[in-house]
Amino acid sequence: MQLLGLCTIGALAATAFAKLQIVLPNSHTQWQAGTPGSIKWKAIGGNLKGRLSIELMEGSDPSNMQTVTTIAENIPAGSLETHWNVPKNFRNSNNYSIKVVDEDGEEYYGQYFKGVGGKTEVSKQAGKKGSNSKPQQRQQGKNIDSGNKPNNGREDTKDGSMAMRASSVDGNAALNGQAPLVSFSGSAVAAAYAMAAVAGSLIAF
Repeated sequence: MQLLGLCTIGALAATAFAKLQIVLPNSHTQWQAGTPGSIKWKAIGGNLKGRLSIELMEGSDPSNMQTVTTIAENIPAGSLETHWNVPKNFRNSNNYSIKVVDEDGEEYYGQYFKGVGGKTEVSKQAGKKGSNSKPQQRQQGKNIDSGNKPNNGREDTKDGSMAMRASSVDGNAALNGQAPLVSFSGSAVAAAYAMAAVAGSLIAF
């Protein structure tokens, strides 16, 4: 009986002084957004009893880490592991850590590990870049359209050069003693003939 009592006291003492050590995640772990992450721990110096609360922490200063989210609550300490679905909006960081709190309020911290964000974060950034590029395309379109407008100016210039060529031809004809080519309407021709006839009759007289 005395031996049994000593064994019982020893077992209770081992349970009372049992400590917890977080095994996973560790410094080699990388959690990916949208995938399950494993959290494992083990007892040191006895058997773990009671319930645990598990939190995700983040921060480069170990003495001033911030709680990102509560991963689980009321987890049996003796289960030695649990799993968590990493959300798709998980943020990139090299300074994540797991904090486990037992029923006595004692806190245990794991090692730093890396977290990698999901594709949704990348696609949003790509969407923003695409939306920024659209106004530039529209602006380029406006520039191209405005660049085509001077076609009318070229036609006007063409007509102007033709007019200049015509006037130069008439000038050359005048210099050579030739009458410039001038087009008249039918009434103008008739009037010219009438004036010629009158002039002829006057000469004959």
